Amino acid sequence: MVCPFRHAIINIASLGGFAPGPFMATYAATKAFVLSFSEAVATELRGTGVDVLCVCPGFTRTEFQNKADVDVSGIPAMAWMSADEVADQAVRAVGRGPVLVNGIMNSVMAGAIRFVPRGVTSRLVAAFLRPREA
Repeated sequence: MVCPFRHAIINIASLGGFAPGPFMATYAATKAFVLSFSEAVATELRGTGVDVLCVCPGFTRTEFQNKADVDVSGIPAMAWMSADEVADQAVRAVGRGPVLVNGIMNSVMAGAIRFVPRGVTSRLVAAFLRPREA
């Protein structure tokens, strides 16, 4: 029996889930898992009245960067979103598909990554995420 109410499961991954993440390998792999898991569960639950959405934001202003000791000084202001923007977009996206990549620039990057060999992507990400010298 199909539930007459609409329900949603919203999982948070990251743009980082679309590519290997040297120097943040566990983070990137975990986000890739969340993305794949969400897409699979969305298919399993199709037609049940439960929507599954995996939100994949890029740079979002939170305490994450400080806690992860990531140098973001080279990230332009236009690349950042607020947590409120990400949340608002997520709520509006429920029912429109299983994956939301927040922001136009991030959507373009997520799409373009598919056409770049993974070894090249890994080296590019490594150059960007290389830790600061102690």
